[in-house]
Amino acid sequence: MRGVAEQLGVAVMSLYRHVPGKDELVELMLDTALGDPPAPDPRATWRTQLIRWARANLDLYRRHPWLLEAVVSRPPIGPNRLSWFDAALQAVAALGIGTRQRVSVVVLVDSYVRGAAQLAVSVHRPAKGARIAAAEWATLYSRVLRRVVTEQSYPALAKLVTAGFFDKPDPRTDDFEFGLRRVLDGIEARKPKARGRARARRPVVR
Repeated sequence: MRGVAEQLGVAVMSLYRHVPGKDELVELMLDTALGDPPAPDPRATWRTQLIRWARANLDLYRRHPWLLEAVVSRPPIGPNRLSWFDAALQAVAALGIGTRQRVSVVVLVDSYVRGAAQLAVSVHRPAKGARIAAAEWATLYSRVLRRVVTEQSYPALAKLVTAGFFDKPDPRTDDFEFGLRRVLDGIEARKPKARGRARARRPVVR
């Protein structure tokens, strides 16, 4: 709170007229940064809507990496956070699963997106005091692996190194999209199967 007051050029105590403390301030910052979620599309399938929701969520983390560092220890209460939660719940409503399971599905997808964003942001953001840029690390990584990876020490990894997998990233590969679809495949496997038509009763032969 003191740091914020210094940036604003006001007294620290004056901030407490607007927010009770740091936790509430972070909550307001996070909710403001989220903005509105993708508008629900009743014509789209649950899967298409969840993909749109997940992609939009990932874009938020890329635009505002600090969201990954914001520690919020309370359930969503801000209007924008509730809107994102509600949009995801609307998407999974067509799954025909119970209330508790719908919430679990949303938490699962949200956790996947957050984990993928954490990895993507950390890879492309240089560490404080780093003497080598992230892009340069990507170039050197393959050379380092060729030196230290052997078939005896890392047999599975050695095959990838020998094949040149780490030499140049494949632009056609999107780990996020691949993982997201596998998560949705798992969710779909839990979807209740539609019951077939009841078989006609055979006539009783007397």
